[in-house]
Amino acid sequence: MTEDGREFMQYAQQILDQAQLLERRYGDHSSAPKIFSVAAQHYAFAVDAFVQLLKEIGQSDYQASLKEMRTYEVIEDVANLHSEIGIVYLSRYNRLHQLSSIGQKYLGYLRESIEKNAKR
Repeated sequence: MTEDGREFMQYAQQILDQAQLLERRYGDHSSAPKIFSVAAQHYAFAVDAFVQLLKEIGQSDYQASLKEMRTYEVIEDVANLHSEIGIVYLSRYNRLHQLSSIGQKYLGYLRESIEKNAKR
């Protein structure tokens, strides 16, 4: 297969994946639970936040999943619409690079401090 053919196949697969996601989310599934997926790095605070969220929203209303993966995989997962939310840790060492990666995928971010949450 040529390089153009490989590139075409990658784009076609992305379109098919997005079409399936749209069908799953917006198809006529009136009694089906809503799907909610979070991609995160392997940090305990992400798991704790996910569990707290499930307690607040009610587990029976959603088919929720938490996927632990590497930083670049989290960004890709959200950019490719496989997860609704991605959780990544930004440090002073990786901040510029990670924010650049997030911006290149046209994603937004919310800055939240762990210390700030602990005081609540």
